[in-house]
Amino acid sequence: MTVSNEAMPDQAAAPAANAEAPRTRPRARVAVTERVRRWFAARKSRSPAPRGARGSVWSESPASIAELVAYTAAGDWVPGERAPVLEFLGKAYGYLVAVPVSIALYAVAWLLQRPGRFALACFVGLVVWLGG
Repeated sequence: MTVSNEAMPDQAAAPAANAEAPRTRPRARVAVTERVRRWFAARKSRSPAPRGARGSVWSESPASIAELVAYTAAGDWVPGERAPVLEFLGKAYGYLVAVPVSIALYAVAWLLQRPGRFALACFVGLVVWLGG
């Protein structure tokens, strides 16, 4: 089924209107931004936490590494397109500090959640220390 532009004059005029529009974010970045917004909306729509516990480590699980990388890549904290320095600094912080430190601390948390994992890690650490 083919549709001509004559049947839909609004779509034919759309490229001309877009040519005059200001520069917007690249398509891939917009997709990541929408995913991050949906994720935050889903987290906000959960049942409310008890008074005083909202936003605490006791009421919500932490963001996954993938969500943290998506948030860093989206750059939604930057006010518009006129702050490239803020965007660069935020992304540098995200990729050089937040993501690596989160990975290390999530690994430590995963290790400490089960006594068997912790005991095995202590045993491997002891063997490496005595062997080296």
